[in-house]
Amino acid sequence: MKDVCFVSVCFGDSRYFEQMDRLKESILKIYPEANLMFYRGQYPPGSRDFFHSLYGFKPHAVLAARYKFTKVIWLDPAMVLVDKIDDLFQFEMMSVKDDNVLYNVVSDACYQYFKMTKEEVQRKEWRLVGGSIYYFDFEKPSANRIFNSWYRAEIAGMFGSQEEQASEKLQGHRMDESVMALSMYKEGIEPVSMEVARYCNENNPMFIKKHFK
Repeated sequence: MKDVCFVSVCFGDSRYFEQMDRLKESILKIYPEANLMFYRGQYPPGSRDFFHSLYGFKPHAVLAARYKFTKVIWLDPAMVLVDKIDDLFQFEMMSVKDDNVLYNVVSDACYQYFKMTKEEVQRKEWRLVGGSIYYFDFEKPSANRIFNSWYRAEIAGMFGSQEEQASEKLQGHRMDESVMALSMYKEGIEPVSMEVARYCNENNPMFIKKHFK
């Protein structure tokens, strides 16, 4: 576990801080010496604020951990660890498949950035991913390429802003999740089911997600 880092960010509503404290407690209960890079009430280095980049803090938080650790797990503050994470290590990069089809939740600007069309993505039957957990094994070239694509797209403004969202320029675009899905599929790595990820799985969960208490 010395090469593994858990990463999370919270700000704003005090209930997010309570969630992060609960997440921290759940991790340390299983891994007392776990490496944590939690940003409480602040953004990670290099990140724009939420107004200018919707969830843009995520790749910047992962990048900060990447400098020190080879395996990085991004977690939404609402997540709770309930079992050991050994099953994650089978993946080069992992995110959880969402029920939504991807072609409907990508903005025109993002399609243009990735040099793809809505019709092409529709034909491929790609799915959106959930942004509550991302796992990267940075010893694997594919994980580095996916992360770099995700990160560069954020720098290019492809997550979108609150202003763009309010003016409907995002066209249902799902910020970091849409960009992550495109980055993964273009690399040939597909998101996995909740059962495989052991995410909110009733029978054998590794992670569960609990919203505000």
